[in-house]
Amino acid sequence: MIYYFSGTGNSKWIALEIAKGISDEAVSIPDAIKNNSEPKTIKSGETFGIIFPVYAWDTPKIVKEFISKIKIEDGAFVFAVCTCGGECGNLFKSLAKIIKLNSGYSILMPNNYIVLGGAYSEDEIKSRIANAKEFIAKICASVSSKKSEFVFHKGGFAWIKTALISLMFNKFTSDRKFFAENSCSGCGLCSRLCPVENINLENEMPVWNHKCIQCMACIQHCPKEAIQYGKGTKDKVRYFFRE
Repeated sequence: MIYYFSGTGNSKWIALEIAKGISDEAVSIPDAIKNNSEPKTIKSGETFGIIFPVYAWDTPKIVKEFISKIKIEDGAFVFAVCTCGGECGNLFKSLAKIIKLNSGYSILMPNNYIVLGGAYSEDEIKSRIANAKEFIAKICASVSSKKSEFVFHKGGFAWIKTALISLMFNKFTSDRKFFAENSCSGCGLCSRLCPVENINLENEMPVWNHKCIQCMACIQHCPKEAIQYGKGTKDKVRYFFRE
């Protein structure tokens, strides 16, 4: 079984592709939590995958909390795939403190953290997705044969980024700068897409309830580009996964 977390679709696409490639099933972590269907034990002989985006050179808090409750029996094969714009830091070392890993991979995908920059060019997006497809095929082959390997780019100053910057990111993550402009149509897409049910509509306008994990699903998917984050996202090109 494969479990994934995804805000703007990169990790979801990869999870579905890998599931197809190894004849398995992919399940959204937020959906599993909502439905109280989280796995309790991964038994010997089973394959268990977790796929998620890199958040500040570490694993998203929601993913860590999800896997920390799972018992892994000896003989189970566990792999992790993270998606990132460049580096993943010491993510796998950090993750291995929570769950036993047999293999791990980082895949370069288009950046979706609009707070620090707009979308890549269409050519760069297409190039990254094409390269990811090739890498996914290799991952599927390795997972199918239960090959133990770690293929990732951690970048420089990895320890500092994962241990310190990630800590600060989680401590100060906030939705207080999100707001909707008057161009908002009240369609409610942001509320429906939020993986942690953090957005309600009041008078047909979104209101954030301070449980945000900064997945950027709301701002990236807004069809009117009405959602902004402070003063830094106005007129920036949005991105969510489209194959």
